[in-house]
Amino acid sequence: MEIARDEVRVMTVHGAKGLEAPVVILADTMTPPQGPRPPRVLQLAAGAVVWAGRKAEDVPSVATYRADTGLSDFGGGLGDINLSARWDFIEAAESRKLPGFALLLGVTFPTGRPADAPSASARAANATGIGAFQLTGGVALEKIFGSHLLVDLTGLVSQRLPRTVESGGQTIQETLGLQLFAIAAVGWIFDGGIGVALSGTFTGELDAVLDGVRVPQSGRSLTILSVSGGLPLGDSWRLQGSLFDQPQLSGLGANQPIGAGLTFAVLRTWS
Repeated sequence: MEIARDEVRVMTVHGAKGLEAPVVILADTMTPPQGPRPPRVLQLAAGAVVWAGRKAEDVPSVATYRADTGLSDFGGGLGDINLSARWDFIEAAESRKLPGFALLLGVTFPTGRPADAPSASARAANATGIGAFQLTGGVALEKIFGSHLLVDLTGLVSQRLPRTVESGGQTIQETLGLQLFAIAAVGWIFDGGIGVALSGTFTGELDAVLDGVRVPQSGRSLTILSVSGGLPLGDSWRLQGSLFDQPQLSGLGANQPIGAGLTFAVLRTWS
């Protein structure tokens, strides 16, 4: 016979069958908690269930849930304007052995509304820009198999220029960290130029610098999965749109909100 010990045993109902104890606590895990005190178990917007301890120990997602529970936000507006250029040194279908090789350059103008602007809403849903000039460069490798299947691998490096931010009555010089992008895509081009593609994008950002001092653990990372399509309108114009999701994947996201959405663009090309 087992000797009684001064302990509390946590068991499943199935594992406790046939056992006896002087005191048994049967936890109700199905009924939502009620009463004036907030629940200790929270279900976040993404569906994850977390244990909420002391506020001083909250991780960012739990802190946001406490502050914004029940709030919703909607917004939009003119975004940042981007000018980009591409030089194809080797076309995707030019060589039977070598992939296509292209150089990418771009500059973004801060015409949108940054999240810290006075006119930004509570959750910054109407934020449409980064608030700083951005310079981008990279390379793309592309290969067409047959006449319809396209595979693309792209790497980009991007740097935001310093900007001045007003915070708490103080003026701060802010420089966001260097960004690195890795993009992989597989597309199918139909007869007539209509195309669809599946893609994955990983973005990593180094720590920011405030007034010349690096801010530890301010770097960010994000993974985006998307399905997109394009419809040609003549030789120079094209409609393009996508549906995207930012999944909550361990190790592939940090200091970034997650979500889903869609994009729509009208493109004009010159050759």
